[in-house]
Amino acid sequence: MRRWTPAAVAFAVVAAALLSTGTPLLDVLRYTAYAALAVVLPGTLVYRALRRTPHTLVEDLAMGAAVGLVLELAAWFAFVSAGAERWLWVWPAAVIAAFLAVPALRRHWVVRGYTPVPAGWAWAVTAVLAGFTAYLWDSFLRRNPILPTTEGQAQYIDLSFQMSIAGAAKHQAPLDVPQVAGSRCTTTGSASRTWAPRHWSAASTCRPSSCASRCRRCARWPSCSSRWWGGGSAAGRTWVWAPRC
Repeated sequence: MRRWTPAAVAFAVVAAALLSTGTPLLDVLRYTAYAALAVVLPGTLVYRALRRTPHTLVEDLAMGAAVGLVLELAAWFAFVSAGAERWLWVWPAAVIAAFLAVPALRRHWVVRGYTPVPAGWAWAVTAVLAGFTAYLWDSFLRRNPILPTTEGQAQYIDLSFQMSIAGAAKHQAPLDVPQVAGSRCTTTGSASRTWAPRHWSAASTCRPSSCASRCRRCARWPSCSSRWWGGGSAAGRTWVWAPRC
């Protein structure tokens, strides 16, 4: 159980940041379930089927999250274009069912031969994720609540536009800018998540996938560096270079 402690701490920090700024606990749990079961799980299974040699569990999960998001975006476009947006939940279910039913794919549920990561590496990455979350909490979530309550607060300037895009994405693909009929929109970051409105929270405008992007930066640690601080350093550079959600 001790090896899961860094991951548990990282999740607790992110959850605390959301809860302390007014995100309902049920929304946090729903979004966690959606991310785990409809993005990371099917994406990880597909990634394991494509890659040859397993390296670390972090790499499988981080790259699996990226693959899951790509597949989700493609599925969103296909289902919404066909007018079947209510059935978008079928794509992760179909992937999971295939990996359960096809004998050659079942082996990807349990993987052996992972390279163990040092405790220092795991805690270094956790520290970077916690630090980045604290930065977002202080510079964005705390200062820009969904509904400002004091003169010193201001609503996030792009929130209304982003929520209008999310609303349009439930029924339209490719997207037009809601405010300008016939004008194509190139913002699709949150479009595929709109199939499950209950999982969407305006507070998630600062997307949890930021954490996944930092994990992907450090996931190839075993093949790039023999130092325990390699993963944390890689994730930290992402924070320094692009400290925005």
